[in-house]
Amino acid sequence: MQKISSRSIIRTLILILVTLAIFLILKKTYGIDFRTILQLDRHYLWLAILVTLPFPFLSALRWYYTLQGMDIRLAFSKALRLIMGAWPLSILPGRLGDFAKIFAVDTAKELVIGSIIFEKVVDVLVLASFSVI
Repeated sequence: MQKISSRSIIRTLILILVTLAIFLILKKTYGIDFRTILQLDRHYLWLAILVTLPFPFLSALRWYYTLQGMDIRLAFSKALRLIMGAWPLSILPGRLGDFAKIFAVDTAKELVIGSIIFEKVVDVLVLASFSVI
């Protein structure tokens, strides 16, 4: 059984405090009332959560196959960990947090940057095609 370090507990507590601080700032600055979440239709709320759950897995799968197509060998488990690690940074404009994945891949950095840019281009093309439809 894996032992939880005190360092991990401290990091988790810091993240919880930062999250609470962000919520308080949003509430004070914009007058957002988070109680409205309780008024949501439970059926649609659970459907939204269900649709969101596979997102990290599918994102990692897409990036994994993009890297494979560029002859960059990376284990799927590492791709998934990097996607999950970059996810909190997605609050940055343009999802610039995705570029944090560059530092954890042991290959030519310009190729990894190219794979991330390619993913973003594909995202824009898919969104454009949805808007046309």
